[in-house]
Amino acid sequence: MIVLAACEGDRLWLGPPDAKVARPETPLLVLERLVVRLSSFVSPTAVVFPPVHDVESLFRELLVGASRVDGTLSQDALRAELLEREHSLSTAIGHRVAIPHLTCPGLAQPLCAGAPTPGGVDFGAYDGGTVKLTFLLLGPPEDAERHLTLLAQIAH
Repeated sequence: MIVLAACEGDRLWLGPPDAKVARPETPLLVLERLVVRLSSFVSPTAVVFPPVHDVESLFRELLVGASRVDGTLSQDALRAELLEREHSLSTAIGHRVAIPHLTCPGLAQPLCAGAPTPGGVDFGAYDGGTVKLTFLLLGPPEDAERHLTLLAQIAH
């Protein structure tokens, strides 16, 4: 299970329950419904805590996390495709969240990696804010409907 909380303004905590992550004593908001939805396809091994401040480095770290779940992923090719898509249209959805996503041939089931970036990453968000929580969603090309459903669940 992933522990996810937004606390004290815009500081975020994300990780498995046993993660060595500083958490406040009293979270202001625990996003339990989101945790339930995400826990069905976010593996705790795909959650990363990258000390990054740019999109390219963040994508690299997210793909490292995703590769812990599926070692057949072509990290360099996927990173190049993610960057190309990000440069054409930002995947930031507002409220300091981004959901970069791709279909990935050879992937048997959807895979989602997550990363908090407390220092913020500039995704060129429409609201002008930096992104502090990113979910990378990879899905098999033959299951586009499920891919869109998962995107909607994360965005909701």
